[in-house]
Amino acid sequence: MHDKRAADDRFAALVPLVVAAADDERPLVRKGASWALRQIGKRNRHLNALAVEAAVGLRAGPGRGARWVGTDAWRELRDPRLQERLPTA
Repeated sequence: MHDKRAADDRFAALVPLVVAAADDERPLVRKGASWALRQIGKRNRHLNALAVEAAVGLRAGPGRGARWVGTDAWRELRDPRLQERLPTA
């Protein structure tokens, strides 16, 4: 996350992996998935939109863990203060 010159594609490719791990039965894996999704969504507006879309999908899913991850990430990624700070892609 600290490499500011890294391409967005590098992070966009990780979103499906995070979504797949979101409904893991282990609490620390779910928490890690939430952290990862939130950090990806904080890089710029384009990645924020991808992360929010993934969070909405998780919120609508059948798994309790995935719904938790989706709600947790969605809440932070849609925060108006965060939206103001996001750079464009």
